[in-house]
Amino acid sequence: MIIYQDVDLSLTESNVPPVVHVRQYDHLARKVRCTLYFNHLEYPIPSGTILMYLGTRPDGRVFQHSTESGGKITLDGENRVILTITDFMTEVAGKYPVDVVMLDGNDDVLGSFSFLLSVEAAAGKVDANG
Repeated sequence: MIIYQDVDLSLTESNVPPVVHVRQYDHLARKVRCTLYFNHLEYPIPSGTILMYLGTRPDGRVFQHSTESGGKITLDGENRVILTITDFMTEVAGKYPVDVVMLDGNDDVLGSFSFLLSVEAAAGKVDANG
């Protein structure tokens, strides 16, 4: 089963980043579906755009995924980005920002936005294999 959490993200407004709540040790069960806006209008992501997301867990370990490295972040339609919350991201409880960046073919930044990942502590470690 896959759970989608929908968030609206603006490339032009300095809003408080939305919070995405997950449980510690979620095993690839949750995806974040981000609809992008520019000046209150849906933003069509240009063809050939490289999408990536990155963050630093509360224990200081870094993660990064891109459309070039496969599967964890994808484009859905013209203006939606879907990213997978990985096991690595939910291993440590706490709250931390996740940045999503759009790059053109020359690695120039087209835009970026953030959300806050809130990993709620589990009662005990869960084995992802059952």
